Amino acid sequence: MSWDLRETSPAQMVALVDLSTERVWLFRDEEFGKVAQQNKGGNRKFFIYTDPEARPKEGRLSMDSDFEGHLIEARIEELLGSAACPA
Repeated sequence: MSWDLRETSPAQMVALVDLSTERVWLFRDEEFGKVAQQNKGGNRKFFIYTDPEARPKEGRLSMDSDFEGHLIEARIEELLGSAACPA
C-alpha cells in the first residue's frame, strides 16, 4: 500500500487507513516526513508492505509490523489526549 502527501500540507497529523483490515496509523507530520521512503518534487511517498513474503530494501522500515506503535489504538491518547479515550 502507498500514500502520498505534499510537503506543503498544513496537516499537523497524518492518518493512513487500510480499509481491507480496518487499521489506521497515526503520525505527526514530522514523523511522516522521516519515515516516508521517497521525498521528491515536493511530495512524500510512504509505503507499507502487508505481505509477510515481501522483501523490502534492507534497513528500511516498510513492513506493517514496523509501524505497530503508530496504530491508532496505540497513539490516540498520546496524540489527542485522554478526552479522546472515554472510559
